[in-house]
Amino acid sequence: MKGIEYRIVDVFGEQKFHGNQLAVFLDAGDLDGETMQRLAREMNFSESTFVLDTKPNETGWPVRIFTPQAEVPFAGHPTLGTCHAWLSRGGRPRRADRIVQECRLGAIPIRRSENRLAFAAPDPLRSGPVDEPDLARVDDYLGIEREEIVDAAWCDNGPGWIGVMLESAERV
Repeated sequence: MKGIEYRIVDVFGEQKFHGNQLAVFLDAGDLDGETMQRLAREMNFSESTFVLDTKPNETGWPVRIFTPQAEVPFAGHPTLGTCHAWLSRGGRPRRADRIVQECRLGAIPIRRSENRLAFAAPDPLRSGPVDEPDLARVDDYLGIEREEIVDAAWCDNGPGWIGVMLESAERV
């Protein structure tokens, strides 16, 4: 396999090796999904992204997002980190203040101002109440009692998140 350019980006960190790390593979259009998954597993970060084409098309520039276990349709810090890596490599958006990234969930507009990137979260894939069997898995995973969960809801825009409210910040 030929060499693949990649960058390690620390998203939400103001200095190196602080923040949410992300591997961004640039010019990954020749890679198949199985190879992307193997590379994501090898990097072993929470996510790795693969830029399929560095030139924007009509809807944006295409990116795939993988965890070490599976591909996800969207994830927040990978969206921002990939955009940062693409811009720092010389990517040229159609508009200086708005960049569109195309992931499996759809087109994600990213706003650019000064040294900041921001996006509006896409519509959730799943929302609403969480059923009792799923809540039982959550409290077991968190090591808490079921009665400690005040409220819970699906807030899944890609990775499959469940939002849980506990009695206090201290308990969290």
